[in-house]
Amino acid sequence: MEDQLTPAPAPTSLRSDYGEMSLADIVDGLQRGKRSIIICTLVGGLLAAMSLFMQRSFRAEAQFLPPSSADVEPLNLLAATFG
Repeated sequence: MEDQLTPAPAPTSLRSDYGEMSLADIVDGLQRGKRSIIICTLVGGLLAAMSLFMQRSFRAEAQFLPPSSADVEPLNLLAATFG
C-alpha cells in the first residue's frame, strides 16, 4: 500500500533548468513580435510628441465667500450657555 503523503515523481517532460529561457529563445520571441513592437513604439513616440508640442492653457480661480451664520454661531461667546 502506497503512503498518501508521499509526493508523486515529477514528470520527465519538465526541463532540467526549471523553465528558464535561453538568450536564443528571447531573441526568437522578439523577432516574431517585431511588427507589434515597432508599431507600439511608433504610436507611443507619436503620442509623446503630440503632447509635447500641444498648446496648453491653465487657469486658476479662487473665490472667497462670506461665512454663513451656522459657521459663525459656535464662535459667538455672548450667546454661549454654560451649565
